[in-house]
Amino acid sequence: MYFVFCIFPQDDVVMGTLTVRENIMFSANLRLPVLVTYKEKQARVEQCIAELDLATCADSKVGNVFIHGVSEGERKRTNIAMELIVSQAVLFLDEPTTGLDEETSKGIMDLLKRLSSFNRTVVFSINQPRFSIYKQFDRLMLLSQGQTVYHGPTNQGLDYFSRLGYNCEEHNNPPDFFLDVILGEVAPGNITENSTLQLTKWKSDKDQIDIEEGLKKQTVEKATEELALKLAKSFDQSSWNADLQADLVVQKQEYEDHAKKGATPRVAGEYATSFFRQVWTLAGRATRNIYRNPMEIIIQTLVIMTVGIVIGLLYLQLGTGITDLHNRHGAFLLIITNMVLSSITAVAVFIADGVIFVHENVSGFYRSSSYIVVKVFCDLIPLRIIPVTVYTALTYFMAGFQQEVGKFFLYY
Repeated sequence: MYFVFCIFPQDDVVMGTLTVRENIMFSANLRLPVLVTYKEKQARVEQCIAELDLATCADSKVGNVFIHGVSEGERKRTNIAMELIVSQAVLFLDEPTTGLDEETSKGIMDLLKRLSSFNRTVVFSINQPRFSIYKQFDRLMLLSQGQTVYHGPTNQGLDYFSRLGYNCEEHNNPPDFFLDVILGEVAPGNITENSTLQLTKWKSDKDQIDIEEGLKKQTVEKATEELALKLAKSFDQSSWNADLQADLVVQKQEYEDHAKKGATPRVAGEYATSFFRQVWTLAGRATRNIYRNPMEIIIQTLVIMTVGIVIGLLYLQLGTGITDLHNRHGAFLLIITNMVLSSITAVAVFIADGVIFVHENVSGFYRSSSYIVVKVFCDLIPLRIIPVTVYTALTYFMAGFQQEVGKFFLYY
């Protein structure tokens, strides 16, 4: 199995109010087939926890803005465990070391290297890795302006660029050197006589632009695009690309053979669990999220209670005269307007969990309809009905509306 390095970004996507074990179990409940029993799911979860050294924090909450949780390294490993729960042959990760210190980053990369040796292919993007991390990569892929400028064994990357005339300084970090080449910060030197890529030495347009002050940004971008095309063309004509194409032919043939035998992968739109199982599992997570993070309900209730008291004091115990009739009209207008404006906060519920929803939906956790159903009902009761009930009682009785049960519930 290969350990692959690419260049491209994203965030951690775990529910902070759930523990490490609960987050992994959530993934297991939605992504493993229904035929897998609960005990088997538990065993799979415990196996992932052991593989990723999460036993010491398995019952700790991941954490969010209001809850102190696990460390960033443990959070990253929880993300990885949620993907490993389905025993995928290929694992895609987006910048797994972002936001981590050097020691924690090294630990994450050592873990991924170990996973790649267990019949798994690990593909991930990373931002400017140090050499101790870079040297663990088996294969390297470099992109510029959407063009592939190198794709091959990591230990041959410097040799490839030296054949193009780009020589890395003795103590320079190879990833930094590759980035400088792609951005045009390094001009090509003399090409070796034994080079199999007889290229014409050119002076980078971007280097000229750096010398000539005052040129527009559009010119710089155009020069970068032209350099990317030159590097991509050089790679297309190289022996490295020929070897890559030969490997792809073999892989394609193996895929077609598996497809003829009926061993086709799951396509987008298919889910491991039913709609009702997804709703049940999502509702369980939403319920835990609410009672473990009650501040949102408390704040919402206190705000609307304060507004209700202010309105009740403004229209305290209205009479039934002609003048009071106009005051009643004003009270109803103010009460209804405030309710409409306070309901706008429901939009924030979807925005707050937007990153998690996109990741889980694309990864095949659940359908969009399941998420919407759970979000509406789990948000409606605690964040809407409870505050509205308090608001209704305060404004109705303080304003002195008709003290009849039927009319109170009509108002409610």
